[in-house]
Amino acid sequence: MGPFRTRTVMAVPMEQNDFSSSASQMGLEVPLMEKQSGWQARRKRKQQQQQQKRKNEEQELAKQQRVLRQQRQQQQQQQQQQHQTQNYYSNKPSPSSPPTSKTKQNPDTPETIPDDEFDDPYESDPGESYRDRCERMEAESFQQTRSCLTIPKFLTNPKRRSRSEPTRTTTTPLVEEIANHADYINPQSLPKDLQQLKYSEQSEIGDGSQPHDWSEISQPLRPNRTHLNISHWSDFGKRGYMEDRYAIQNLGAVQVEVSPIHINSNSQDHQHEVTQRTSRRLKLPLTWVGIFDGHGGEKASQFCADWLAKYVQNEDSYPFDLGLAMKNAFTSIDRDFVHSGHPDGSTACAATLVGGRRIVCANAGDSRAIVVRKDGSVVRLSRDHKPGVPDETKRITDMGGRVIYWGRWRVEGLLAVSRSVGDASLKPYVSAEPEVCEYDIGKDDWFLVISSDGVWDVMDNEEAAHVVIASSCVMQDGRLKIDTRRFQWAARNLIEHAKSCGSTDNFSAVVVDLKSCGNPSSKSGIYEP
Repeated sequence: MGPFRTRTVMAVPMEQNDFSSSASQMGLEVPLMEKQSGWQARRKRKQQQQQQKRKNEEQELAKQQRVLRQQRQQQQQQQQQQHQTQNYYSNKPSPSSPPTSKTKQNPDTPETIPDDEFDDPYESDPGESYRDRCERMEAESFQQTRSCLTIPKFLTNPKRRSRSEPTRTTTTPLVEEIANHADYINPQSLPKDLQQLKYSEQSEIGDGSQPHDWSEISQPLRPNRTHLNISHWSDFGKRGYMEDRYAIQNLGAVQVEVSPIHINSNSQDHQHEVTQRTSRRLKLPLTWVGIFDGHGGEKASQFCADWLAKYVQNEDSYPFDLGLAMKNAFTSIDRDFVHSGHPDGSTACAATLVGGRRIVCANAGDSRAIVVRKDGSVVRLSRDHKPGVPDETKRITDMGGRVIYWGRWRVEGLLAVSRSVGDASLKPYVSAEPEVCEYDIGKDDWFLVISSDGVWDVMDNEEAAHVVIASSCVMQDGRLKIDTRRFQWAARNLIEHAKSCGSTDNFSAVVVDLKSCGNPSSKSGIYEP
């Protein structure tokens, strides 16, 4: 046997592909870089996957920390707001005094905003989420609070009289009437322990429960014994709940002294006779109409519809200064409702009509009041209070609040109105102080229209005026005249037109015939104002 031969064998890496091993067996030279490319690429991909996994874990951890930090900030803000709400009415600063603490300018606040901000009528309204938020807050705190849906204290406890006047120990007629009345409406959403509460008479209209049959034409032209013809209507729209309310009420009458007229005449007897004939006291009837658009629930709007007129009558300046009485009544009813513990709120636009001579309008929110003239022109009696209006933005930010854009400009990113009754969690940024307008009715002023924002979101003032005129007037002998049989459906036609334009909100509208004072309402027909 020959000598033993040794042969050197090169070890092939396990990661080498089949193509490399086949090439070696065939005697082909395979470069080293090509041999190692397969396992290096796989190793690189594995490292990249590990890095991406670590990066995703870090991002998820940072996101969780950010959410926890935001939750802590929200809890701190809610505690501060609750503390401010408790001390708002007891330690309210005067308008002339500067703010107690300096706040930095919020970067979310717009620098330039138009006077009337644009609202997309087809956007998804987050009012339902605000409603759920209010219901949750009420469920958490209602057991420790007292409901406001009761008779106001000033009705059960009359004002103190002077020592010269005898004191009364009996209850007021209104309290006796409410106690003896058993047909008032109770919302089904109230807790069981409040099912026995009674509402006032005006809540029997304005809750969206009217019959929807066009064949019924027996709607009264003068509801609640008012002195003017009034068309009124409300509708749920496309929502499953109704938060709008409206009220129509007869406030009685006020006596106005007519100034004497002196006529220059050579005969003194004749001048004396004219003076005696013109110096007299004129009795003017008063009618109250109001629209109340609730948000977060219907308790605030229901409470305003039931009692706001009584708050006005309870003011010391009533009926001599109706503007001051209505302004003070708004703040008083807001104070009582906030102290009740209910978290929801309501806009309020109300008007007191003095005979056929004057309109005193007070507004807090985005409901609107206009006067429609014979030629279709419009006189605006109210201004929409929204956070995007420059002076409202400044007022909110000066008090430490924020105006955040979320579909539209909102107070603290929640509420799309800057003034309302209630909304305790947003006090003091959301104010209940109304803007008051006193307007003398002219000969060409035919209608007063007050409606909630469900109408104004899709229609401007001129379009609404044309709808009211077309629904109420006819041409006879070449002249435009009012047909009372058509006028009684003017408010409903206005709402139906808004629904056809795409609005999905709750609707409430009141249309007043300003020229019907003194005309008998029992006889329907055509007349010329």
